[in-house]
Amino acid sequence: IFQSGSIQFPVPNQDLPLGSITLGIRPENWLLTTPEEGAIIGPINRVENLGDHQIFEVSIPHNVIYIKTYSSKHKVKENIGISPDLKKAHWFERYNGKRI
Repeated sequence: IFQSGSIQFPVPNQDLPLGSITLGIRPENWLLTTPEEGAIIGPINRVENLGDHQIFEVSIPHNVIYIKTYSSKHKVKENIGISPDLKKAHWFERYNGKRI
């Protein structure tokens, strides 16, 4: 199990090394959900309109997550649920940055 603060995700690859690892998820690899269904819940701090899509800045304890979306129904200060697409996640060794 990957854990960062109160956030936990199952580790899909059992060959990952023991110890500290870093999880990287690109903005386009987050899924918007309702707060009840999301793996993570947080408020939208900022919405950046970029033509055909938007970038949401979502606050979570000890971090900020950026999400690329084509949805325009959400507003600043609204709590949303988000879940990562772990099949597209990137795992790194924490201390040397090497991709696992």
